[in-house]
Amino acid sequence: MAMTMTKAMSKKAPAGSASTLQSMMKQIAMQMRNSQQNSSTQLPRIDGLTINPTAVNFENGQTLEISFNLNQMAVVTAAIYNSAGNKVKTLLNGIHLNAGVNKITWTGTDDSGNKVAAGNYVIQITPADMISGKTGETVSAQFSVGSVNNTADTTAPQITGLTVTPSTIPLTGANVTISFEISENAKVTVQVLNSSNQVIATPLNNADKSAGTVTATWDGKDYSMYPTMIMNLQAGTYTIKVTAVDASGNSNTATFQITAA
Repeated sequence: MAMTMTKAMSKKAPAGSASTLQSMMKQIAMQMRNSQQNSSTQLPRIDGLTINPTAVNFENGQTLEISFNLNQMAVVTAAIYNSAGNKVKTLLNGIHLNAGVNKITWTGTDDSGNKVAAGNYVIQITPADMISGKTGETVSAQFSVGSVNNTADTTAPQITGLTVTPSTIPLTGANVTISFEISENAKVTVQVLNSSNQVIATPLNNADKSAGTVTATWDGKDYSMYPTMIMNLQAGTYTIKVTAVDASGNSNTATFQITAA
């Protein structure tokens, strides 16, 4: 029996098709490289950094308002530095922010929660790419922190209208009322001194008193030997001495003389 065999004829690729494919692959690779290069140059950028006010007083309730614009979504870090270059406050620590205008409010506390001192400060803000982590340009701005009262208080509290009733005291004692006015809040001490300038009684001892009328009472006795004994007065002249000290340490004194007979 005769058998007929046929050969499978393989198809040959058209001439030049291999080189065309290689050319296409090269073009695709080049486009991918260009795309990667372009994406790497599109780093996040901060524009229009503004600070308001540029001289802020946190002590009277002001806050520092910080505003800036991002050209694209980014991971942002922001911090405050003092004039010595030390970081005092981290405002943003790798926070994802959207493109567009972003705002930060600072109330003037450092990273320990304490109010910062008066002086000059700098804010620095750095954006980073969300995928590659590459950072864009850091932008900064200066501002100052002031105090509500930059002038030291050197004015002592005024003591006026000092009166003592009665002004003549029996030797056996009496209810004595000491009254006066102070011009500001102060710590007040009222003392009774004998003719030797020895303190024999202290009706008020470093007491916190508000501005206005202050009253103290004394029973007309000599406490210089207290607690061993409480003595009657000796005949003679005595001095009522009032001292007022304000919060800044400024002090003032007023005196009034009385008689024991």
